[in-house]
Amino acid sequence: QTDFYAGTTVYKQQTNTISFAKDLAKKINGVKTFNIGFGAEYRAENFQTRQGEQAAWDNYDPTHRTQRGAQPSPGITPQDVVNENRRAAGLYADLETDISDRFLMNIASRFENYDDFGNNLAGKLAMRYKFSSAFSIRGSISNGYHAPALQQIYYSAITSAFKNIGGSLVQKTVGIFRNNSDVAKAFGVKPLQPEKSVNLSNGFTSTISTHINLTVDAYWIQIKNRIVLSGKFDRNDPDIDRIMQNYPDIDLVQFITNAINTKTRGVDIVVNGNWNIHKTNLKLMLAANFNRTNIFGPVQLADSLKTNTTNTNILLNVEESEKIENGQPASKIILTTTFSKGKFGFVFRNTFFGHTATTTLVESPNDTLYESFSPKILTDISINYSPRSWLTITVGANNVFNVYPDRLKNYRNTNEGIFIYSNEAMPFGYNGGYYFLNMSLNF
Repeated sequence: QTDFYAGTTVYKQQTNTISFAKDLAKKINGVKTFNIGFGAEYRAENFQTRQGEQAAWDNYDPTHRTQRGAQPSPGITPQDVVNENRRAAGLYADLETDISDRFLMNIASRFENYDDFGNNLAGKLAMRYKFSSAFSIRGSISNGYHAPALQQIYYSAITSAFKNIGGSLVQKTVGIFRNNSDVAKAFGVKPLQPEKSVNLSNGFTSTISTHINLTVDAYWIQIKNRIVLSGKFDRNDPDIDRIMQNYPDIDLVQFITNAINTKTRGVDIVVNGNWNIHKTNLKLMLAANFNRTNIFGPVQLADSLKTNTTNTNILLNVEESEKIENGQPASKIILTTTFSKGKFGFVFRNTFFGHTATTTLVESPNDTLYESFSPKILTDISINYSPRSWLTITVGANNVFNVYPDRLKNYRNTNEGIFIYSNEAMPFGYNGGYYFLNMSLNF
């Protein structure tokens, strides 16, 4: 058999909202604006998984030495079938007022009730003070709340994955068990809890001249009980093999869980310039982001495993922590030049991607293979011509100089030369340049 029905995943959502807004400044003396908004929302959600045909997921080998079902991803099994509902209701209010010509204040709050996670109250306070028409400061503080999605609570699947053993990738069967399953309880994985965050930001805006504007904003975000997919528990460990005795063809086990807390700090800088010179328009935009994410506090453990076992920190192993902290560039800078005159336009863009890193755990012998990828600059160019008001023709190239990421340096990460580039920690693809001709019509 070469064709299989693997099953279906369905998510349904019905949202009903009502909102009101009014400016009451005319009824309040001494204020320039007094905008008030309030409203309500009621949301119904449904998540379903529907079973695939038996040949797509079953293992007909009584010894369980072969992979089950269709490859590389078996279908949805009877044990994976769910049909779960949730209802949530919310109320919100928002108030924004220019107390004076210089001082603006915004206060907002939202109350929510989930039938599976109870109540929550979130709020925001933001202010802006204008020292002059050329300089203003602004800041905000808020808290956030994210109830686990139905998919995060109830998703389960049997998949295939490759594990690096001695530099070669060996195919393994991975069981992702839903958070409230008997297997998760046997491992001692705690029930999912809502993510909660605190957000701080502060910055300024400045009109440096009639042609140049500058904005700078710094931010700090703390997320507690962050929901992540765990590392893979290997049943080569006797404790794990004992728990998984009723699942003889599952090699590796994963869960979705509140494993970690993270802090992210960063700064956004944007400079815009605009000049009109002899019927020619020149625009320059420099945008930069510098950020850093760190894991803090204790990592959640699987309580049923021994504290001295090698699996103690698998709920967030070194591979997963490296993705979170270094898998995305800590800096990104974009410089865009736009030139237009008459029917012609020209766009030149340089994008700088900062350093990234990743790591891989291998067996036989056990080792941790770190990879580091250097910063790169990608250049995009396009020229457009509008012979008519309703017609624009554009020719251009993305990554015109055909820049590629760094190649993998450690041969054991390449699966004996099959992989040239990493599939992790790549802020841009490894397909090289993209060249195009485009025509758009506007009616």
